[in-house]
Formats: sequence, C-alpha cells, structure tokens
Amino acid sequence: MKSLGEIGPQAWPRLATAIVGVGIALGGVAFVMLRISQLLTDDWITLTRLSLDEFQAQVANNHYLQGLYEELDVHREELYGHVADDIPTLYRRLCEVNRRDRAESGVENALSQDIAETRTAAHSVVEFANYYRTRQRFRKLGRQLICGALATVAGAFIFAYSTSSETPEKPLHVVIETAH
Repeated sequence: MKSLGEIGPQAWPRLATAIVGVGIALGGVAFVMLRISQLLTDDWITLTRLSLDEFQAQVANNHYLQGLYEELDVHREELYGHVADDIPTLYRRLCEVNRRDRAESGVENALSQDIAETRTAAHSVVEFANYYRTRQRFRKLGRQLICGALATVAGAFIFAYSTSSETPEKPLHVVIETAH
C-alpha cells in the first residue's frame, strides 16, 4: 500500500480499482450494521397484536413469524392454557380483569388471584412471541453476517492488491561470510 501515493495519471485503473475495493468493504460493514440494528430495534409484539386478524394475516406473509401461532398452540398448556383456550380469548380475558381491577381499585378481593394469573399468562405469551421472532431473525442473521464479512474482506483485498506496487521491489542481496 505504500505505492498508493505513487499512482500517477497513467495508472487510473489501479486508483479506480482501489476506490471500488474501499466501496465494497464499506458496503459490507454498512450491511452488517444495518442488519444488526434492525434486529435490535424491532417492534414489540403485544397480546393485542397477536389477537388482531390483521396481524395474523401479516404472520402468514412474514417468514420470521411463520409458525408462531403453531408454536404458541404447542406450548398452550404451559403458557396460558389454565386461563384461556386461545390467544383472542386470553386477550379478552385480560381486558376484562383489567376493567374489574380498575373498577375495584384499592379493594382486596377474591379475584386478585385470577387477575394475577391472567396477567402472568399474557406476559408469558408476549415474551414467548418476541423470543420466537428474535430467534428466527437471529438464525437468518448469521448467514447475512457471513455475507457482509466476506464482502468486507473482498473489498479490503481488492484495495490492498490494487495499491500494491506494479513492479516487484528488487530483492535484497545478502552475503554471509564466515571466518574460519
């Protein structure tokens, strides 16, 4: 790379190749940063969204979320089966216990256990849904990071190769004399 400053007007193809190499390397880094930031800044899936038909239609077209409802159903008994048969019923029940809790604010009642169980089940479902999506996106992210890293390495190699000297330096001649 020490010959980069020696590139004259007659060697513009080398300079153009070096610029392309830098562009490819920076593009690879930018791609990696974009994909990581998208993973970390995704919208939170809420119980409301899980209950909406519109969201369910989006799930069918989203490869990160395909299989989410099947997984929720597989783990239904563990997550929410003790309070509801399905996600929309859980959502309606959560709305109902929240209304009752607001209406009876400050009053200790026998429904406190029901309220706590429903909220815990709703929280578990939301956590599971967000974990599921993050896990699916993370699986794909590994392949994308490899592609970005390869582009970065290729760009750096192109840059280094294009900025190396066109003519090899004269080899150093070393003579070793020994005294007998």
